[in-house]
Amino acid sequence: MEDAEVVLRRAPLFEGLDEESARALRRQMLDVKLSRGEHLFLEGQDGDRLYVVMAEQRVDRPGREGWAGIGWVQHEETGRGLFVEHEANSERQVRDDIERSLSALMDARPHVSFGAINAVVQGVRCEGTPVCAMVVAVYEASGWTVDLRGS
Repeated sequence: MEDAEVVLRRAPLFEGLDEESARALRRQMLDVKLSRGEHLFLEGQDGDRLYVVMAEQRVDRPGREGWAGIGWVQHEETGRGLFVEHEANSERQVRDDIERSLSALMDARPHVSFGAINAVVQGVRCEGTPVCAMVVAVYEASGWTVDLRGS
């Protein structure tokens, strides 16, 4: 698993931060590890944390394309599911990678009935200035927390 600070620095939202600001932001972040079956929150709860799946493909050469996509399947009864993210230089490659990844994940769970594969794919072409294709999907949020210990 990648170091959280490395992931933070790669996120387009934070890539312009100077080192001091990035370190300060990282100190405010909370690493959360869940066991199978644990929930971060329940649907409908207000939240103060947002968890996303993000795919991004940057392109800095004129004439080149960048494509990013997220694919998912959901259990037909519970709504729980699987996410994958892929990036490439062509739409076809991203769609094929999503299909292959999700098919392999579903094949590893033969007793789970997943619905159809869904995907959102976005592309961009570099015409001179560097560009980025990005797809972001929210999959979790956590409820507000209150510190009753006082200050």
